[in-house]
Amino acid sequence: MGTFANDNAKFLYRELVGKYGKRAKMEVGTLRRRRKQPLSSQDIQDIDNKLRDIGYTQLPPRNDLRKWEEVLQKKGLWANIHAKRKRGEKPAKEGDEEYPDAESWQNLTKKKPNKGKRFVSKEGTSYGQAGKAKDGKDRIQPNNKTKADAYCARSNNIKGNWRSNPDSPNNLSRKKWKCHGNKSSR
Repeated sequence: MGTFANDNAKFLYRELVGKYGKRAKMEVGTLRRRRKQPLSSQDIQDIDNKLRDIGYTQLPPRNDLRKWEEVLQKKGLWANIHAKRKRGEKPAKEGDEEYPDAESWQNLTKKKPNKGKRFVSKEGTSYGQAGKAKDGKDRIQPNNKTKADAYCARSNNIKGNWRSNPDSPNNLSRKKWKCHGNKSSR
């Protein structure tokens, strides 16, 4: 069983991807998974109408450079930086019109916790298990003597040179748990 019911549907799909790019592929994939049967040319036309109705912009023709530059400018600061590097231009200097203001640069370069982590240190290290415990309480409970002592004993036996690095995730977590050796000081 193929993705498309006939060659006409496959042709319309290729045209749709040429017009809308990845968004069209995503819509077709979603419909295909929902339907669990080959897509007809009418289905592809429905997706085209849907994308047009929601105002999704068509990609400009490949040979029209001015329109492509407009598309690149709408993608954001990093896309503009990478496009400029690719064209071989020098980066914008402070005071230039293209140079980002301090607030937007701060937002772009701000460190976020890695997936599954809860905190980020000043140096940018992610640490701490995200989420809540089964009982709905916070996972880090330095005031709970049994849990704190158990964590401190476990984390104290981790191999490696984490003791010499104050910014290691293990050291940072042990500070949150208020660990001193194998025990927690509440």
